[in-house]
Amino acid sequence: MATVFDKILYKNEVSDILQRVKKILSDKCFDANTNLIVIFKYKNKVFMQEKEFDTDDIVNVLGKLEVNNYIKSVLDNKDISGLYLHEFAIEYNNIKYVYIKFKVINNDIVIKVVSFHQNEYNFVFAYNDN
Repeated sequence: MATVFDKILYKNEVSDILQRVKKILSDKCFDANTNLIVIFKYKNKVFMQEKEFDTDDIVNVLGKLEVNNYIKSVLDNKDISGLYLHEFAIEYNNIKYVYIKFKVINNDIVIKVVSFHQNEYNFVFAYNDN
């Protein structure tokens, strides 16, 4: 359900976010321990344990995202700076769909992932009929 805190970014904005993500991931100094923050909420932990996923899978999913995987952006209610979290869904390891919600922080050197689990709700891709 959309709220006043949700918004759909333009394609070029989504593309820019994904370019920033790919730049972080491809940097020769990328280290998942310092450049990737994963919030291991219960739902994320259970999903990753059941599927035997680890942070490499999160990195792989982030690297595979395209504009057509974008759902929407939502205001991060735990961040006083007003940054948005970006929601995507993608088929991964025969799972339709893995849902991931993240944002790029700290001057574009860290990716913060707050959700990484199997999709649980109906959604509409903003720019594709997947």
